Amino acid sequence: MARLQRHLSRAAASAPVPALAVALALALAGGCGLNLPPQLSPVDNHVAYVGTPLEIELDSYDPEGDRLTYGFETQEAARFASARVVAGAGNGAAFVWTPQPGDEGEHQVAFVVSDGAHVNRRVVTISVFADPMAVSRPRFRQPLGDSVAIDLAEGPCVDIEIAVDDDDSPDVSLTQSPAIVGSTLTQLATQPSLPSADSSRATASAAVAARFHWCPSATQKKQPLHVLRLVADDREHEPVVKELQLLITTATPSTPPSGPTGGLNKSASGLLIAPFLLDFEKDNGGLSGDRDWEWGRPSFTNTDGCSAGATAPPAAHSGERVWGTVLDGCYSPLGNNKGTSSSSTCENGDTTDDSVLALSFEIPAGKTSAYLTFYEWRDVFTPFDFAEVRAGSSKLLRQFCDTSYEKPTGWVKRFVSLTAYIGKRVDLSFHLVASTVANYAGWYIDDLEVKVY
Repeated sequence: MARLQRHLSRAAASAPVPALAVALALALAGGCGLNLPPQLSPVDNHVAYVGTPLEIELDSYDPEGDRLTYGFETQEAARFASARVVAGAGNGAAFVWTPQPGDEGEHQVAFVVSDGAHVNRRVVTISVFADPMAVSRPRFRQPLGDSVAIDLAEGPCVDIEIAVDDDDSPDVSLTQSPAIVGSTLTQLATQPSLPSADSSRATASAAVAARFHWCPSATQKKQPLHVLRLVADDREHEPVVKELQLLITTATPSTPPSGPTGGLNKSASGLLIAPFLLDFEKDNGGLSGDRDWEWGRPSFTNTDGCSAGATAPPAAHSGERVWGTVLDGCYSPLGNNKGTSSSSTCENGDTTDDSVLALSFEIPAGKTSAYLTFYEWRDVFTPFDFAEVRAGSSKLLRQFCDTSYEKPTGWVKRFVSLTAYIGKRVDLSFHLVASTVANYAGWYIDDLEVKVY
């Protein structure tokens, strides 16, 4: 009950948002009694084709037999203007939509059922293709994340293993574009699977392995940041691009003290002095969080309207404690994700209404480079919900806004260059931006470290 009250209070405090595309249809059920939330049956992701009607069946159960209202919510009101929900038999209903030319791509829709007092949602991805054969593009499976640290003190060269798979193409090529001077990308193997059991499709899949090898030159070593741009092409769809930031260090970093913040190096004004490592076990590391940010043990339970697919970390990255957005449930539907237009995504129009986790520290002068590293578990409704790392509220250091939702499978190490702040104070902040459509487990941060060289 306490958790429900907290979520209701958060919802009441949320900023108003533009009307969502909501279509309603009634499913009748009788009776009254204890008012428990209705249960919306699982809804699978769907593939649709331009010009072909798509119908998704919806079904729910209400413990008291209350009268149920079905609907759907989306951030793409214009695209789904022709979609509707029609009443079905018993407690059922159906979502009906015919994609038009220009609707190709992935779209997320939240199906909603309400008994008048409680709401339950399930979010699905509808993938629209121009023709029935275009069902899959290559996917990068390795490396995870978008940054790799290269410590040349361990050796003059670096090797990065790469893995790509494709569900419906037997042949996928990997290239660099543009290639990093002096590097090689060797495709090791393509392992096609057996053709699909559906002979009418006659598709096959492929698993591709490759190795990137690079020995930076003396000139390249002087530039700490390089970008490796990998392109996977199955010759049937638009090529898929993955960019990796390669962070070069040529000296052993200063050894960071770790533990409670009381034992770390601090300036006369009380700010932490880099290098340092915060594992959040003995205390909260001196960070301050507003709105959804909490420090403690992850204890997620999927209640109070969270997406059915919400995936929280089973434990901290190390130890027991982390910083996270609502440790025992999904993050709040703040409705603060609008940029310069109602349809914009990955655009933070107002940083003052974000859920913000902040830490101020100093990087001493006389260093050649500085980096922030941290481990994250991020389960948000992308691309409508996204995360950012900022210096203060105005300077964007990194944005994490994926083109479509993909369930997290493990903690990912992130890197952010702070070299520009050597000899300065850094007001670091982690921003979570949220829509009102559907909420997942949220953003979790652990083992935050600032390294200096």
